[in-house]
Amino acid sequence: MCKLSISRDTCVTRSAGFFGRFGVRILAVSKFIPGLSTLAIPVAGATGIGLGSFLFYDALGALLWSGVGVAFGALFADLVDTALAWLDWLGRGVIAVAAVALALYLAVRWWQRVSLLHKLRMARIDIATLHALLAGEPPPLVVDVRRRERRKMDPYSIPGALLLDDEIASQLSGISRDRKLVIYCDCPNEVSAALAARELTSHGFTDVAPLMGGLAAWRAADALDPLLLDAAASNAARAVAKSSSA
Repeated sequence: MCKLSISRDTCVTRSAGFFGRFGVRILAVSKFIPGLSTLAIPVAGATGIGLGSFLFYDALGALLWSGVGVAFGALFADLVDTALAWLDWLGRGVIAVAAVALALYLAVRWWQRVSLLHKLRMARIDIATLHALLAGEPPPLVVDVRRRERRKMDPYSIPGALLLDDEIASQLSGISRDRKLVIYCDCPNEVSAALAARELTSHGFTDVAPLMGGLAAWRAADALDPLLLDAAASNAARAVAKSSSA
């Protein structure tokens, strides 16, 4: 569904982020948030929300949505009649103004998107290159920068990957600054991985590259490891990474 969005990665990340912060309760207000109402049902299913909770909060959201509409109609009935009269008087001019406004909005969003991708332009490495690097000594440190919510929805990772999310540079404080780092995500254009790579580069890491195609590219070429999401597994992986960088 997010393929229809100009910023597909933002669309997916924002929707998963809402569910990560508020859980199933976000369904009660999802119809009031542009874009979220369309994705609420598939994201709720992907995150394993129970049927009873889903039905309750979805029904509550439908009741709030219809109730707010009816309440606004009752309170501002006279204003609505006036607005409809103005629209009738303006005729096709309203359609032209709306079309121009929509075109300007889309142009601004497109320019923002192009500017972001230009800023994040950097060398990527492909799956074949990563395979060759992993076969060498020392192997690169592969870092998964997906959000926790995305990992719950797709609980697999590249074998041996280190799971990081917020404050990536501080979590890699024990890693040598000249260590080869390969960053991957599961978003279009590797935007999250490129943002993480830029952050790490600004903190002194000299050899950082996003993985072209991210997790989907690795899945198409190789088997994935089931993901251990508990804190103990994450801490153990970080300890191994630190010891191997010594």
